[in-house]
Amino acid sequence: MKFEENICPFCEASLRERKLAESESSIAVLAKHAVNNAQALVIPKRHFTDIAEIPANELFDLINLAKTTIALFKKIGVADDFNLIANNGVLAGQSVEHFHFHIIPRKEGDCPEPKYWLSEHLFKKLREITMTELVENAKLLRQKMADFSSNMSSTFSDDLWLNIAPSCVIEHGVVFGNTNYKKSDKSIFVGNNAIIRSGTVIYYNTKAGCNFDCGHNVLIREGSRIGNNVYVYSGTQINRDVIIGDNCIVSGYLGNGSVVESNVKMFGDLIHKYENQYSSQHEPAPVIKSGAFVGWGAKVIGGVVIGENATIGAGAVVVSDVLPETTVVGVPARPMKRLGK
Repeated sequence: MKFEENICPFCEASLRERKLAESESSIAVLAKHAVNNAQALVIPKRHFTDIAEIPANELFDLINLAKTTIALFKKIGVADDFNLIANNGVLAGQSVEHFHFHIIPRKEGDCPEPKYWLSEHLFKKLREITMTELVENAKLLRQKMADFSSNMSSTFSDDLWLNIAPSCVIEHGVVFGNTNYKKSDKSIFVGNNAIIRSGTVIYYNTKAGCNFDCGHNVLIREGSRIGNNVYVYSGTQINRDVIIGDNCIVSGYLGNGSVVESNVKMFGDLIHKYENQYSSQHEPAPVIKSGAFVGWGAKVIGGVVIGENATIGAGAVVVSDVLPETTVVGVPARPMKRLGK
């Protein structure tokens, strides 16, 4: 059967007035026709009538936003249980020609027989909620969700070692923890809106901030701390006790204890002198100061300091400190001479 020809209400800009959350290609909003004040819809931003039309990556995004919304609803006490349903097609009860999921929070006693949730008893409560009420309820729920997310690190019990914000995307094949870690702090924390791709291994006692974007097959060893808005290229190796500041792009190899301050682009290797051939754990490590750039294939060796806004040319080998605002190239790396000097 075909739908009636109408303007799609889910494609109108006013939909955002009742927004709860959104992702790259999906949005969660409060439902206008609902059995309670927290019933939500999760909708693709692009117009698709049938679930079979939705590309796999956008369907994954849609389902993940539904999961995130339910998880946050649970955390802020909206309900403990939910119905997640979709009506796909007119004969299945779909009334809006734009595919969407319904999230229906369930409370104790809202229906005499919960397994018969489609009963007349529950849907006698169905009503049309005014736009004013929708906007106010959405604002209140958004604030509760934001408050929970911002305070997330303090809401988990001490014995829960894996602390991942509900808004994260964790691909299949990511490994958290390692069996040979002996220290008491085994916590792993991943902030809001992180993406961690397949093949990545993250050891105990690590932390990654909000908007962490992690490529495939990345290794992050114990004791490392990664700031907000950090992008890590596929195949990068971050060893023990590495510090990475906010707003960085990182690739290559970062040896034990390396420090990368904020706003750095690092595409080389930070390595030790290995004066003790058996261990680099106690050797001084490189420090890359704020705003510096380390080019592809460059090597920064030993406890040297790369100054603020310095530039290390591609393939350079740095064995001594580099002054701020200085460009060095070559093997060993030396400051570039200005033309005419």
